Amino acid sequence: MDWVGGDGPGVNDLTGCRLQHDDLTGSRLQYDDLTGSRLQYDDLTGSRLQYDDLTGSRLQYDDLTGSRLQRDDLTGSRLQYDDLTGSRLQYDDLTGCRLQYDDLTGSRLQYDDLTGSRLQRAIPDWLQTAPTSEEDLCPICYAHSISAVFKPCSHKSCKACINQHLMNNKDCFFCKAIITGVEDYSKPTAS
Repeated sequence: MDWVGGDGPGVNDLTGCRLQHDDLTGSRLQYDDLTGSRLQYDDLTGSRLQYDDLTGSRLQYDDLTGSRLQRDDLTGSRLQYDDLTGSRLQYDDLTGCRLQYDDLTGSRLQYDDLTGSRLQRAIPDWLQTAPTSEEDLCPICYAHSISAVFKPCSHKSCKACINQHLMNNKDCFFCKAIITGVEDYSKPTAS
């Protein structure tokens, strides 16, 4: 393995980063001593694995399948994203529960491995109505009707897109203003 970096043997003194290459396996491992994170790339499989030693979380990306798997070693939870199908599957190892989200249909299916029960939530009304024109479609996914308005900027999207976005971000898709709230949106009726 070859170390590459800034001022020393593979260490950049300004950022606290170290980068390790393995030309035989096609993998790279990046350390950030300031944040306690590690990022591992595998160029052959198209996967990336990110560790955060401070929070005990791991985030795995698979660029070939479009999936992401997030693990939190402190809480025992796992959250799996599939960007191709728009679904999320959340595991909680402490309670034995699994919760499956389908962002395209808005449905949720909850499993309880300890009791063997399943609870399915129906598709919300705001997803069952078809948009009447292209102007009514979410400008992010173009699959659902506009159903949410962001505060304070008043930009709009469907609830599935904003809920997905707010899991990791707090800013507006469009203008980057900090979102302070999300309200239901219904198209004004023509008078």
